[in-house]
Amino acid sequence: YLSAPGTKRIANMYNYGVTLVPASAITTSTPRYSVKLTKTGAWGKSPFGSFTVPLPKGTRVPPGSDGHVVVLDPVSGQAFGIWQAKYNSTTDTWSGSWGGRTPINGNGIDQAGSATAAGISRAAGVVTAAELTAAIASNTGVNHALVFSTDIAGPGFVGPAIKSDGKNIAAVATPIPEGYRIQLDPSINIDAIPNITPGEKVIAKTLQTYGAYVVDQGGARMAFIFETVPDATATNPGAAYTNAGFTWDYYDMNHIPWTQLRVLAA
Repeated sequence: YLSAPGTKRIANMYNYGVTLVPASAITTSTPRYSVKLTKTGAWGKSPFGSFTVPLPKGTRVPPGSDGHVVVLDPVSGQAFGIWQAKYNSTTDTWSGSWGGRTPINGNGIDQAGSATAAGISRAAGVVTAAELTAAIASNTGVNHALVFSTDIAGPGFVGPAIKSDGKNIAAVATPIPEGYRIQLDPSINIDAIPNITPGEKVIAKTLQTYGAYVVDQGGARMAFIFETVPDATATNPGAAYTNAGFTWDYYDMNHIPWTQLRVLAA
């Protein structure tokens, strides 16, 4: 199913990318907000509790319906993930529909709430522009597993997932549980693939070494999650990505040999 003809395996870089606020961007002058989550009550207590979230002025929210923002706060030691984040410049307030929180030095599973359907921190597995550029320069993959959404995610789940939103959108006979990890055949010589872009090389080599986890359902067969960068627009995902050969949002990485995927037992 993952390699089926007529399906797409894409890079979500702008509309459905993730805005990452690293710990290095947080200073003593960074404003801190009590982020109101509108699903609080219906979905339980706010996962942020009494924590305030530092959000630098000018933080952009990806324009897609997920509006994912992640903040790594060195003061509290927490990773905050906000789903459907919104900033109101009139009242200088931040809100979101829901979110998740986990210690930055934790195991990557949200300890309160959830910023992904699988309960895995939204910070986990995202490809940053800086690490993509560095990996291209060194002709390697990035040094962590990736994450993706898929239209064949089913309601089952396995660790590290702690839940699932899968509804098997594509109506395949055997949907994939969230939390499953896939790997690209490590024996393939990625550098020898004709016309493969530098960015595709990085993703392919990462999939050979670390693989990727199913963490959400989505509209594509496989949609890998990237950082949304400040210079991104609706027609250009940003210089770091265009330099890697990813010249538009939802770039279909069709030079990667997707027929050579396997699902790992653990």
